[in-house]
Amino acid sequence: MIDLFRAQTAAERTSFVQGFLAWVHERDGMPDAQTLTLSKREPRFLEQEANPIRWNGPAPVDPEAYNRDLERYVPQEATSPLGLWALITGKINRAERFGVEFGFWFNGHKHVSDQDPRTYQEFQELYHTRILADALSTLGLSLVHKAPSSVMRLLIRAMTLLPSPIANIIIMDAEIAGATIFKLLLEKARELMADQPEVLNRIEDLLGQILVDEVGHVHLMRSTLGPLQLRIAKGLLPQIAKSMVKDNPEISMLFTFDQVIARMVAADVDGLMADVRGELLPTIAEAAAERDAA
Repeated sequence: MIDLFRAQTAAERTSFVQGFLAWVHERDGMPDAQTLTLSKREPRFLEQEANPIRWNGPAPVDPEAYNRDLERYVPQEATSPLGLWALITGKINRAERFGVEFGFWFNGHKHVSDQDPRTYQEFQELYHTRILADALSTLGLSLVHKAPSSVMRLLIRAMTLLPSPIANIIIMDAEIAGATIFKLLLEKARELMADQPEVLNRIEDLLGQILVDEVGHVHLMRSTLGPLQLRIAKGLLPQIAKSMVKDNPEISMLFTFDQVIARMVAADVDGLMADVRGELLPTIAEAAAERDAA
């Protein structure tokens, strides 16, 4: 297990950024500031969208009940395991979309560059909103785009508005917590969708894409932080994790609060990639192979 809170040397940081850029250029292509798309990722995603997968049989979650519960802090109707899974997915999607839109509103598009790792981080987050919408559509659900809760809006704005030496600490912790939730959702999908192989296959592909991105984002944020910042990030992680889980009661209803927090605080993001589809960043894949061989 890589110690995410060990500070990297200057040479390690430079090597990581160069490797990250080479990887996203090969995997995702070039960013387009006008269309907010990535040249290699967009065709693959359009093909995916053109071939939708839907639940076989009656809808597993009532859409009207689901939409009503999206507006509630604590759900009252769509409380089956699949309903809770969908609510978590929907609320995460709202937060992702708000974060991306607020970031582009604040920063504009002039900063978009194929030599800026953060450009790829932002564009990948934008794809996540489409991926999560696709995941919900497999259950016959669509999402009305509204702002997330006030807690999430505050956290997202802080990550955008604070000076980067401070903001990147929060972003790293939020990426660790987010990656953990996505892995939990994937594990639960394997249980809840076992009798729907086509749906589960699509969910494996969709959440696998997100997890690959999220793990890369955690390592990217680590590469921006020095020893003191990483110590702060480690100390702050439990509080960030708890605030994110408490903001979405559905998470504790589908899983258990202590289980989720423990996995977030463990910060074993590379371990989250076990049995997940996706093209891992080579340096992360090599480290995972070394860990597995040890």
